[in-house]
Amino acid sequence: MRIETYRDDQTLVALTTLLRGLTSSRTAQEAFTSFMRHYWKVRPVDCLLGVVQDSSGSGRFRIIYHVARGHVENDHPLPARNPGPAWNEEAVIHEGGVIAALIEGDEPRMAFELDLSRDPVLKDLAPNCVTAMSLPVFAGELVTEWVIGLSRVRDGFAVENVRSGLLTANFMAMANSHLLFVEEYRDLNKQLTAQFEDVARVQQALLPKRTPVVPGLDIATSYLTSDVAGGDYYDVQALPDGRYGFVIADASGHGAGAATVMAMFRAILHCTPPSIKSPAEMLRFVDDRLSAAELEGMFVTAFLGIYDPITGEVRYSNAGHPPPRIKRGRDGSVHELDGAASFPLGVEASVGREDGLVTLGARDTMVLYTDGISEAFDPSRTTMFGVEGLDMALEKCSGMPDCVVESVHRALFEFTRARTRDDDQTLVALRRKDLGS
Repeated sequence: MRIETYRDDQTLVALTTLLRGLTSSRTAQEAFTSFMRHYWKVRPVDCLLGVVQDSSGSGRFRIIYHVARGHVENDHPLPARNPGPAWNEEAVIHEGGVIAALIEGDEPRMAFELDLSRDPVLKDLAPNCVTAMSLPVFAGELVTEWVIGLSRVRDGFAVENVRSGLLTANFMAMANSHLLFVEEYRDLNKQLTAQFEDVARVQQALLPKRTPVVPGLDIATSYLTSDVAGGDYYDVQALPDGRYGFVIADASGHGAGAATVMAMFRAILHCTPPSIKSPAEMLRFVDDRLSAAELEGMFVTAFLGIYDPITGEVRYSNAGHPPPRIKRGRDGSVHELDGAASFPLGVEASVGREDGLVTLGARDTMVLYTDGISEAFDPSRTTMFGVEGLDMALEKCSGMPDCVVESVHRALFEFTRARTRDDDQTLVALRRKDLGS
């Protein structure tokens, strides 16, 4: 076997350098500049023009770039490959001359024995050139642009130059279109990221700014966001009759839509008339208004409870939300609070809802959570954390709210091995103090 590298072939060396520059370019302008810096070493061209035909009449055209051998500065910004860009309106309209003859029809052409001394355009741009070739750039059946090369050498172009030039011009056009698309994607992604960050800031502003204080309860909360704005919500509020209301909710989906629906939920809940006393009635009030908004497939799950600090009773109602866990202070056992369950909010108005009742004894802890916790996946994405993982984390902690949050977070990380989340993860732990404290 014999291997040759052609290291002494200067044209191949220049072509390799050109391709490296092209493939490392991040923008269309970088690619164009890199191409022009090395193109002269592989092609017998002294001047290169980019031309588009003008729709105002036959033989009329605009020059979108002009580059001479040894120079990479182009007279105009690199053109977009889409119809009707701004540069098309800004470039000067020219008419007639050699260029008009070269861009008739839709096939490549060559011109020889040129005398450009009276040409309306080329007498200034390429006065000493005597040979030219025109290469159409296609978008399907249409010619969107012409690349015109000029040489000072008599018979400077041959049919081989036209063949390779036609491929080069069109491949460059495709690469340019791809890079322009990538640039637009980057810009759009930056805009969307900024908008999501704005939504996330507004969303978190709706949450309690500090840990709520409720007589007879120790409370800890945690709200961990996903990579995009989500729709989790929790709150604890004092009621006029001396009781305390608490809620945890989750809007379906992610992003701005979920955050907007959750903002609606919060606004409606805070407008509940004082005459409404029970959690089920409150959820019916919210449900009627969310359903009337016709959310088109979006809904809210919510668990709403009212705590009596004198008796330890919690009257509650559940609208499709994951049932809270109760960790009993007397023996550390963990149970599900699965009563008073009904459909999520915003699905259908006038759904029947009912109240449940549970009494928190001394050192009993109620743990509210959103499904971002129970539905977190392991690294293989085959198994979810589930209520089993949650209950195991609760069994390993003392039941103090801070311990609950720490234990669940530790168990989640050991399970997922990830510091990012597919969904928001919200925890609210409420523990009734010793009756004598």
